[in-house]
Amino acid sequence: MKKKMTTIIGIYSPRGVIMAADQQATWKGGGIKGYGRKFAVSPEGEFVLGGAGVIDDAVRGLVKEIISGKISIQERVELSKENHRKRGEGDLIQNQKLEFPELAEVTLRRTGGKIIQPEDYNGFLLATRFGGIPEFYTCWPLGRIEPRFLAPDFYTSIGSGSEIALSYLGAKRKINEVEQGKNFWNKRTCLTIGQSIERSLFALRESTSSDLYSSGGDLILILPEGVFDCNDVFRGTKISQLKNMALQKMPKK
Repeated sequence: MKKKMTTIIGIYSPRGVIMAADQQATWKGGGIKGYGRKFAVSPEGEFVLGGAGVIDDAVRGLVKEIISGKISIQERVELSKENHRKRGEGDLIQNQKLEFPELAEVTLRRTGGKIIQPEDYNGFLLATRFGGIPEFYTCWPLGRIEPRFLAPDFYTSIGSGSEIALSYLGAKRKINEVEQGKNFWNKRTCLTIGQSIERSLFALRESTSSDLYSSGGDLILILPEGVFDCNDVFRGTKISQLKNMALQKMPKK
């Protein structure tokens, strides 16, 4: 069983979703195994899944079912939005159908019917572009899929380095609120794609420089026009260079 101690970051704007991740993978015993990509892209380019946590046959099988379409991500995110709407009308979350029960089952099987330990679970960040509309979600280990594009906070992070990444993103948010007003992060146009790329890369750098279990880098853009893989931009060294190289991959208007 292999464990990926990870940092995955996602930032949403109406123009698209930016996802960044480290690439270090470690064995559960703690020894560094090497590097591996933590993003899975659907064949049609309709969604991207970024995962953190234990990697074993159960998770590999789950991701395979998702990518193959056996598990319909489109149906699951529609249920997530419907559940979110109902909660806004007062419906209790415990009365609602889980959007991702297969992930909950994987998590619970590892516990042996006992307590859930951090090493027992997986989480995913999910970016979709069904109908050419970018959306962003968190997939929680116990089966809930939470919309991130409807909330005041249009960013999140998962993995061992997430606390550091979220601390950086939160500090940047407070600066924006001081400079541009408290409603800055409530606006759906709060960040451009360039700003989102830059912010996600800085947050990733903060995390990988402080987290023993995170290193390397990866970047992917989920836009109305398609999914744009920017993994190769990490040949650069400066974040300004990385951002410009990523922006060059975007479709020209």
